[in-house]
Amino acid sequence: HSSMRLDILYFLGYDIDEELPWHSTISRTRQLYPETVFEDVFTRVLAMCVEKGMVSGHTQAIDSAPVKANASMETLELKVPKEDLEAHLHQIRHISAMDKEPAGI
Repeated sequence: HSSMRLDILYFLGYDIDEELPWHSTISRTRQLYPETVFEDVFTRVLAMCVEKGMVSGHTQAIDSAPVKANASMETLELKVPKEDLEAHLHQIRHISAMDKEPAGI
């Protein structure tokens, strides 16, 4: 998708004829490093975005499903998370560890 969008190429710093990384590069790289590396990178990037005023830093959401937005600036609402990031990561790690355990037969 990125290779067909000039705005994305420009934002990423790629020329029109320059080859982009293969789409599975990120998933393969994630297997080489511990989860804490990616959490640290995510936390640092989020902190940089907060410092620059790009986001408020109160809520983070990650979604890989492409969905067309149907919203206006007048209908935006501030949402506050029920738990902090560390508590959420602790819960996710616990669920992830349970998923990795072999199922009893």
